[in-house]
Amino acid sequence: MLYYQLPIGWLALSFMCLFASDAESAAAADRRSELSEVLRIAASELDPASLPSRTKCASEFLASAEEVSGFLASAAFDSSGSGWVDYLHLTEVGNVVSPDVDDPEQLEFLHQLQRLLIGPVPGVELEPLVLLRHSAKCLELALSRGDDATFLASVRTQLLELADQLEANAGVTGASLSAAEIRSLSHAVEVLSVSHQSPSSVARMQRMFHFPNCVMTLSESFVQQAIGRSFTEVVPVNDCILGTRILGQATVRADITVDLQPSDLASRLTINVRSQMASRSRGYNGPVVMNMVGGGNTFASRTLLLSDHGVSLQPVQAQATLLNR
Repeated sequence: MLYYQLPIGWLALSFMCLFASDAESAAAADRRSELSEVLRIAASELDPASLPSRTKCASEFLASAEEVSGFLASAAFDSSGSGWVDYLHLTEVGNVVSPDVDDPEQLEFLHQLQRLLIGPVPGVELEPLVLLRHSAKCLELALSRGDDATFLASVRTQLLELADQLEANAGVTGASLSAAEIRSLSHAVEVLSVSHQSPSSVARMQRMFHFPNCVMTLSESFVQQAIGRSFTEVVPVNDCILGTRILGQATVRADITVDLQPSDLASRLTINVRSQMASRSRGYNGPVVMNMVGGGNTFASRTLLLSDHGVSLQPVQAQATLLNR
């Protein structure tokens, strides 16, 4: 069987809450304990010196907006790039994000930009747009957080309260995370990330939920039907080798098959091409005429690995046996 798994971020948690078995519930309980531990570590590592300044956040946001503008102006977008620029109001960035503009006006612009970069709009998850959304959130937080010590004290309180909540609700919710807890965790990760706090804790929590929650199962017969095929092709031979003109006809018969390979958390399949070749030709070099018959067998294969990271290809393996007389 071929298994192809699709990651859908934090939605994986909600999906698991609905379909958790006893073994999954035990794993979810362990996950609660680990999350609680990570949140307490993050709360203990909050550092005012690591908070990005308004100037730094503004500089990163302007650089990100410029990168997105260049990305949208590339040939890959054709005429749709200008539509994206208008949709995101990127031409207004330099006029709004400025020391001469009041904070409330900048905050409103940043809030609206983030709203446009979230949702079921195709393309908003492209990496440059994700980075733009992240830098916009960073600047928004820098403009609105006020006193650094007060801000971090509030973050520490929220982290510890969430850690206590995760432990206290283990028996109530059957160990699975509730929708409210998922939202709180997502918010905590976002705040820690954009405020440059406890990066190791952020990475650890992200790794805990970086797994697919949808599995698409395809039978081997379906894959063979979709990819496998046979064909015969007759082509003319018209070549010149070392001054000898060669004319004739060649026939190629090929079979394409797929072998499914065992693999964890991904799909691995090998595409094979077997072919037989036969040719009849005549060579002309001045007054000399040569009749030639050729043939051979070839085999080539390449393995593809499909995972939530995309498609990766292994090197091509090829063998050939050729005969010409």
